Amino acid sequence: MDLSSIIESGQVESYVFGFMDGDEKARFEAIMADSYDLAALVRQSEEALGLYAAQHARLPATLLKNKVLVQLNNAWVEHGILPTEQLPLLTRNAKLQFWQHITNDIQHPEFEVFICTPSEKMKS
Repeated sequence: MDLSSIIESGQVESYVFGFMDGDEKARFEAIMADSYDLAALVRQSEEALGLYAAQHARLPATLLKNKVLVQLNNAWVEHGILPTEQLPLLTRNAKLQFWQHITNDIQHPEFEVFICTPSEKMKS
């Protein structure tokens, strides 16, 4: 697969956002190991994402933070999910579905920007 096909397929974004499963990620990394241009593009994408996050970072309101923590604790009680002290860290490899499941019931306008997928975020 040539570089333009990889770019058009969205694989770079999937890799950078951590959406690839283990096999898919291993195949992509093997291709990236053989392609300086692809590796450079991935680094640029990771840096751009980091800059975007830094430019748009803001602390949520205390009320929102408390509401999220209450919802997480409620999810633990109701669904047997880990208490907030033991929740996995949010990293680029975090499982989006896990976090969406336990935050589904949180309704707050300020929170909506945190719960969109990367493709939704890029559209705005």
